Amino acid sequence: SKPPFFFSVTMAVGNAILIVGLAIMIHAAYGASLYRNYLKLTSQGFDSVPIDIAFESLAGLAVIIFGVLIEKSDLKLIRFTAQLQDKQWDNYCNKPSFRVYGKSRSRFVHAQ
Repeated sequence: SKPPFFFSVTMAVGNAILIVGLAIMIHAAYGASLYRNYLKLTSQGFDSVPIDIAFESLAGLAVIIFGVLIEKSDLKLIRFTAQLQDKQWDNYCNKPSFRVYGKSRSRFVHAQ
């Protein structure tokens, strides 16, 4: 039972996009470490990452998210009503924090 050709192509494209996104993120991390070493060599304080590295990180994150969505194209919808179909009406309004244990408490108090 092999998957259809379309799904194997989208998975391959999704994997390729995911690898490109990971490469972008690794390059951004390498650039941030080089920038940090440059600041140490020039005895400057570290305030924040340069804007180009920040944009590169955000772009890499967006590419990774897109690659995961392309690769996992067979995602299922989450339906709230599907979980509630098997439950009884008494379970819908079950609030254990409002239960009263007055009778069992009196048994424990009188037993001591």
